[in-house]
Amino acid sequence: MDWSGYRRDMSNMAEADTRLDRDSFLERLRRYAEAHELATDWEVAQTVEDEMLVNSLSMALPFGLEEKQALLEAHTLAERRELLDGLMEYSLRGGDNEETIQ
Repeated sequence: MDWSGYRRDMSNMAEADTRLDRDSFLERLRRYAEAHELATDWEVAQTVEDEMLVNSLSMALPFGLEEKQALLEAHTLAERRELLDGLMEYSLRGGDNEETIQ
């Protein structure tokens, strides 16, 4: 069996997302949190490492089982963040019969 794709799991180094536009991402998160009446520690969200931010939100935000599974199966942090960002945007635009947020 080839485990080379899992070398990163043995590292103590946090994975970075070089394409993360944190300001834009956090603005979408702010809108999503307000729409779903969720509390967020914005100071921590501004300073925490990319991997901790994306993975924590992937676990904590109230998505369905299929969405949670897709987040879990994302191969890279960038893929997980893109999916997470898309799920928040979809929800904000009225996906899943939720109220549309302007």
